[in-house]
Amino acid sequence: MEFGVHEYTLEQRIKEVELCVNQQMWQAALALALTIPDICGQIKFVTLKMQNRKGMLVDASQGYKYSRWFHEYVEHHFADEKGWDGDGYAVNPYFTGDMCYHLRCAFLHSGEDATNEANNRIKYKFSLRTNSCDTISLNRDSEIIYVDIDIANLCNYICEGALKFIHEWKKPQDFTDRKCRWLDLKEWAGCMKGLNGQGEYMENMKDKIDSLLEKPYLVIDFLPEQVKPEGNGQYTEVEQYYQKHTAKKRLYQKFVDILLKLNCYYDFQVNFHDEDHLSKNPAPEILARWILQCGSNDGDYINILTEEENAMLVVDGSDLCISVYNPSDRLSAMVQTLATAEGLFLWQP
Repeated sequence: MEFGVHEYTLEQRIKEVELCVNQQMWQAALALALTIPDICGQIKFVTLKMQNRKGMLVDASQGYKYSRWFHEYVEHHFADEKGWDGDGYAVNPYFTGDMCYHLRCAFLHSGEDATNEANNRIKYKFSLRTNSCDTISLNRDSEIIYVDIDIANLCNYICEGALKFIHEWKKPQDFTDRKCRWLDLKEWAGCMKGLNGQGEYMENMKDKIDSLLEKPYLVIDFLPEQVKPEGNGQYTEVEQYYQKHTAKKRLYQKFVDILLKLNCYYDFQVNFHDEDHLSKNPAPEILARWILQCGSNDGDYINILTEEENAMLVVDGSDLCISVYNPSDRLSAMVQTLATAEGLFLWQP
C-alpha cells in the first residue's frame, strides 16, 4: 500500500451515508445512498439478460438491474396494508425499485426530487420529507393518491439491504475490487518527512523484527488449544468457514478491539505490509483500517512493536490469529485479559 493512499469500498460508502444521516446532511446522504443499488445491481445481475423490442437477448439495462435489486432487498419496507407474500416481498409496495431509479436519475442528474407527475414511473403524488415518517393517503376507493417518504428511512433501508447483500454474497472480492483509491497528500507528505534520516533506523528495525520472529510466541486464537493432526472433528471445514468474509470480518473486528485497548497501555511502532517506515501510535481509525484490511486481503500483514517490552504482535491476513512474540509476563497477562473479554483464547503453540 502506497504512502497516504486510502481505499474506499462499498462498506465505507454505507458508513458515510449513515454519518450524513446522523448529521442531517440530507442531500449528501440521499445522493450517496441512491448510488448503492447501482453498485449492488451490477454485482448481483452481471450476467442478466433481457429481450429487446426485436426479441433479441441483450444485457439487462442498468435501470432494470437497479430496480430488481431494490425489489429484492429494500422494497419490502414499503408494503401497504396488503402486507407481504410468502417470500417476504411487498404485495403492493407504495415505493418501488422503478420509482427509486427515477428518483436517482432526477436527483443526481437534474437536481430534482422526481415529483414530475407526468412520468409514468411515479404512480402517485410523491414527495420527500425529513424528520418525519413514511405516509400514504388513500381516496374513497382505498386507492393510494399521496406518498411521502422520509429521507432518513430511505437511506437507512438501502444501507440495511446493502449490508444484507454483502453478507449473503459468496464472492467478497466483488466488493473489494470495486473501490476508489485516493491520495491524502498531507499524510503522504508526513510520511516522506518521517523517512528523512530513517533509512538506517529502518534497517535496524527490520533486523529487530527478524530477530523477534525467532523468539517464543503465543497466539490469540478462536480455539482454546492447538488441534492435533490426528485428532477427530472437522477442523479444516471449520477453519474454511471462519475464512469466509463475514465470519472473518467479525473475528478481525475482535482483533481491532484487542489491539486498540492494548495501545492504551503500550506505545506502538507499526509497520504495515512491509512499508519502508514505522508509524508511532497511528490514529485509532488508521490502525483499525489496517487491521480490517488484513482481514479482507490475505496478502496484507501488520507488525506491531512494543519497544518497552521488546515484544511484537503480528496480524497476518492469511491467519485467523494474532501472534505475540517474546511477550513478558505483564504483556501476556494483559493480552490474556483482553482476549478473554472478546471470547478468544491465548495459548502457546
